[in-house]
Amino acid sequence: MFEKLRQEWEEHFGKDHDFKELKGKTVDESGQFVDQDGHVTPVWTQPTVDSLNEMITGDWNRFLTESDVYRNLSEEEKVQLKIEGPKYENYSGD
Repeated sequence: MFEKLRQEWEEHFGKDHDFKELKGKTVDESGQFVDQDGHVTPVWTQPTVDSLNEMITGDWNRFLTESDVYRNLSEEEKVQLKIEGPKYENYSGD
């Protein structure tokens, strides 16, 4: 169930965002995306890993609440799906 929802979400989210852009991004010790010269280079308008994860989580949660499959799950399954939602680390290649 989780994988099916995740695939549907990735198709939905991927219409606006290319996951390939996350591969090989450099992150400094404060969690900011930076280029080779150390300049902050936002990813999908987000300057940090934390803010990018907030954006991804927000989209994931909106997607779930609009999903018929999600609505038919038990409360425990719903909580688990939200806890195990997608994050930058899933796509960064790290």
